[in-house]
Amino acid sequence: MKRITVPAFAVPLAALLFCGAARAQVFDQIFLKTGKVFRAGERLTVVSETYAEVKWETDRGIQGALPQSKIREIMWGDKPSEYRNGEIARKRGKYNDAAKAYKKAVKSSVGRKWWIKPYSIYHLALCYRQAGQTAAAKEQYNRLITEYPKSKFYPNAHIALGKIALAVKDFDEALKKFEVVKASPAFDPDLTRLAWLRSIESLIGSKEYDNALIEANKLIPATETTHPDIALEARLKRALIKIFKDSRFDEGISEYRGLIIETIKRMESVPSRKEARLNRIVAQCYNGLGDAFLRHCKRRNRHKEALLEYLRVVTVLGEAVGQECAHALAGAAECFEAIGQKERAEALRKELKQRFGNK
Repeated sequence: MKRITVPAFAVPLAALLFCGAARAQVFDQIFLKTGKVFRAGERLTVVSETYAEVKWETDRGIQGALPQSKIREIMWGDKPSEYRNGEIARKRGKYNDAAKAYKKAVKSSVGRKWWIKPYSIYHLALCYRQAGQTAAAKEQYNRLITEYPKSKFYPNAHIALGKIALAVKDFDEALKKFEVVKASPAFDPDLTRLAWLRSIESLIGSKEYDNALIEANKLIPATETTHPDIALEARLKRALIKIFKDSRFDEGISEYRGLIIETIKRMESVPSRKEARLNRIVAQCYNGLGDAFLRHCKRRNRHKEALLEYLRVVTVLGEAVGQECAHALAGAAECFEAIGQKERAEALRKELKQRFGNK
């Protein structure tokens, strides 16, 4: 029998053709932040994704790329069942079940590992954090940073680690994480602005008030037109900084008052879905005023002024503002205690415990 000789290039070529055919059968959908589907009506496949851009090609061979900053979400066509189970459980708030599913997805042999692994690790960290397993969450965020430094979630992981550090008042560590994101023009501008805002919070925690004020004064004009929500929060931070700087205390009070008036006016023209957030801004301003007056109680008895601000939150905004209401209840109780109304102070502390537990 005559022996058939296969050319050396034939096997790799066949493998490439097979892989190309397999890839062509996997179609994804890219949803833009505008709400539209990118290239609607055409079938396309994402061929690579980083924190900077997403490269794609259609089934007709057309290729292109989109900046990550324009993309809201990618619906992957080859999600392993474990990843789907993780998504379902996470959206239902079953974080422990979701974590188990994402751990399996990391090891899955189905689908394109180049996106499944970093996505699963990031959402695994998110679930650990929501479940209160902070050490496990940090481990996964650091794993993502180390193993997938070009991943879409690389800057998100730094912001998450910064927030974890803020929560335990490790302000220097928090600032380092936020600065990584803030300093890079390659990341989504929305993320860099958020990191900038949180870096100001870190500086306030470190009592670097002058630097914090400089940064706030830069961020506000940079975001007033394009990101008014960020600018509003930055103004809250600026008012707080001025409160801490005794020489500018009255300026801080005036800024809080101005923010309250502006925010209430703004609520008349925004969609109802944004009202809750603006209510929280108003509550934070009233709480800020209460905290400010308490801060100056040693020089001048301002407990009654502080009490009035806290009670605005408790009686007018109440259930609508969640943790801001808890803050106001605690502040009002302290004020009642100071002015000799211990029974009312105790009643508010009891209400605080019943409604918010130990938070």
